Amino acid sequence: MDLIKEAEMQTAALRRIASWRTIAIVISGIGVVIAWFGIYKSNGFYITAGVLLAVAAMFIAMTLHRGITNGRRNVEKILDAAERERKKQV
Repeated sequence: MDLIKEAEMQTAALRRIASWRTIAIVISGIGVVIAWFGIYKSNGFYITAGVLLAVAAMFIAMTLHRGITNGRRNVEKILDAAERERKKQV
């Protein structure tokens, strides 16, 4: 069944995207640490860089999360269609 194969490929892609989301969250945490270091040392460059890094990484993580959520819904629809196709053949 081509639909089952497609669902498997999309599930694998969603796992890869989830890995990238995790990396984005970690980078956001690093940005927070850099901003905190800038506050501790009263260095405006580190504060600005840290906040920008944290915000950008969180935006990326949220975008990836949205893609994962929509992708999972799509896989469910593909599997439902495969099930309907299987029932027609029986």
